[in-house]
Amino acid sequence: GQDPPADFTNRAWMNWRRGKLTELLLSLRVALAESGGNERISLSPGPFRFAYNQWLQDWEIWAVRGLVDELIVQNYAYSLKGFENDLGQSAIRRAESWGIPVHIGILAGFGGRTTPMTKLHRKLQLAHQRGFGAVYFYWEGLWGKHVPQAARSTRYNDFRRLGSSD
Repeated sequence: GQDPPADFTNRAWMNWRRGKLTELLLSLRVALAESGGNERISLSPGPFRFAYNQWLQDWEIWAVRGLVDELIVQNYAYSLKGFENDLGQSAIRRAESWGIPVHIGILAGFGGRTTPMTKLHRKLQLAHQRGFGAVYFYWEGLWGKHVPQAARSTRYNDFRRLGSSD
């Protein structure tokens, strides 16, 4: 083959690599079907434009082609406004018609920054209002290393209440 171009953002090179990821996912889907099991493929990509351009994840096509059984779209927005804007992205709005469960991954904290419980509760409500399930991501922001030791038990119990209240 050819050497890759010096510019990793070269469109032809990106499309080739994106195609290889799609081929890999297709191979996985075929292998799972041939195994006769009932395994499911759950994909947790980032927001579509970023995932497509930065991580080469063409998750809209993968979902439409039946290569994934469930989506958990990670929403990295800290602000409520940014979170709500991301919920309105066209790929997420179209996801309702794909016939697979779609959930929103809510950022609980990262890099020493934890999201307040009141904000997490509001984000959960926004996801549910649009018909999406929700999960939280980054253990460190749930009750891990970025949460002071004295607050971990309280935060853990607060998350348990969030799960039962909405």
